[in-house]
Amino acid sequence: MTQHLHPDSDHQRIWLGPFLIAVVTLIAILLTLDPSTSWPRGFEGPGITLDESFNVQMGAFYVQALSAYGGFIFDPEIAREVFTTDGYNPDHPPLGRIWLGIFQELAAKSLPATGLTGAFITLLARTGSAVAFALTVFVIGLFTSKHFGRRAGMIAALALVCMPRLFGHAHLASLETVLNLMWTLAVLGIAQTWPKPVTQSHASHLSDQPSNLSDVASATPTALAAVLTGVLLGLVALTKIQFVLLPPVVIVWALWFWRAKAVRPIAIWGTTGFAVFWLGWPWLWLKIPDNLLAFLGRSTDRVALKCYYFGTIYADRDVPWHYPWVMFLATLPLALVLLGAWGFVSQRKQLLTDPRIALLVLTMLAPLCLFSTSVAVYDGERLFLPSFISWAIFAGIGGTRLYELLHAHVRRPAIGLAAALLMMLSGLFSVGPYWLSYYGGLVGGLRGASSLGLEINYWGDSFSRSMWERVAAHVPDHEAIAVAPVLHQFHLREIVNQNIPVQQHGWRIEPFDPRFARALFLLTYERRADRQTDAELRAVGFQPIEHIQRQGVPLGTLWKREKVILVK
Repeated sequence: MTQHLHPDSDHQRIWLGPFLIAVVTLIAILLTLDPSTSWPRGFEGPGITLDESFNVQMGAFYVQALSAYGGFIFDPEIAREVFTTDGYNPDHPPLGRIWLGIFQELAAKSLPATGLTGAFITLLARTGSAVAFALTVFVIGLFTSKHFGRRAGMIAALALVCMPRLFGHAHLASLETVLNLMWTLAVLGIAQTWPKPVTQSHASHLSDQPSNLSDVASATPTALAAVLTGVLLGLVALTKIQFVLLPPVVIVWALWFWRAKAVRPIAIWGTTGFAVFWLGWPWLWLKIPDNLLAFLGRSTDRVALKCYYFGTIYADRDVPWHYPWVMFLATLPLALVLLGAWGFVSQRKQLLTDPRIALLVLTMLAPLCLFSTSVAVYDGERLFLPSFISWAIFAGIGGTRLYELLHAHVRRPAIGLAAALLMMLSGLFSVGPYWLSYYGGLVGGLRGASSLGLEINYWGDSFSRSMWERVAAHVPDHEAIAVAPVLHQFHLREIVNQNIPVQQHGWRIEPFDPRFARALFLLTYERRADRQTDAELRAVGFQPIEHIQRQGVPLGTLWKREKVILVK
């Protein structure tokens, strides 16, 4: 018979396991951040990616403004002075960028970047994402331990770490990992404080017996819980536009479980969240309601991006509906797909009766459902990363189920569970430090994904330390190097500013245009939706001479030609 721990015996120091996993994770990420040679004693990290410069520059802007004005930045006159300067970019709310800016300042004092100077240094800002991911791992592990048992919590924390795409984003100075932290706090805060406190054993949560809906509905969420979680909602809103998914999900969820009793806490929660969002972003006050409407409409009023999916190039609004579902499952290690599915199925009877399970499921499905519509979707899994959070918790439950099965049939069940965990960890080593190129066993790994026609390297992180070492072996000093694809005007500038080898060798980095480019060397990364095909590059005289590759698939390539061939 399956044995479950009594809550009292499993309650003491449930934080310790997730805390240790989070600390080890933080150290592992900090050791693998360097895109160049600024931390020569550390291991190689991902190359400078497309969007990092926007976030780091604005993070430095916010920190400088806060240092200069402090709390007076919320004075309308000072806010107008600060937020109408030419250097201010309101494309995203401020919290995530402030987070990166603060950690850039802290890292500059404790972990300075050798050889790099300037107003902002991407490597240092990446420490902010590292800390945010470690905190997310800890919160996931603690919540799961509290409600599903210590073993489930440990496995859930490890599951999150073993998701290579999330682990990869934790190495970048981007908003995604900070958003994941705020999203996790907001969702789990509601799951922890709104339902009636659990007095039954953990076994009931891991059993197939539904909980009592009348017991849940009899305890209305308190005003204090609504206010506290409303603050967390505001923090999500201050990080990125994905916050718009939470209100409809929470409203439907709360009305299902508490009916009319949910109206008051929903109103308090939503009002508090909006107040925090409004007060926390002074730019919104400058033009009411124009700036708010401009922010909410910015995700729809933008230049279309291309998306490469099963060998076809789509405009971002024309991607097939199944894109997010396929990418969600394809970018998970196979072991995590199976453990998460097992955990999810084991809780299926709880879906309509257990508010915590229902909220986890709804917040997992909402991003996937949204991006299955005509909403623009691109860059692999990046826009629906919050869906992976709940999956890690279900993987923790599934891992506990696996242990119980092994315990009933195997003499040493811990060995079998360790083997499953090693399978999950293998994904981190198979493609590192290019974790954003990872694909799992459902599509045959990276090689299988390449054969199927999936995007291989959408953010250019293959321009890493190893790539620049290969470039140095072939390209003379002060030579011109063309780069493709180039998606915005600041990308090449940051390649120069954030890479010591480029500066030391004096290479001239320029965008590639086959009609006009006169460079004899070309550096490409495998964003197949936007780069020229190999046949097109050979047509203008280029031949590949070096690759950065994983599992036999090139992620970045150095090309050379003997003479310039201009295409008419």
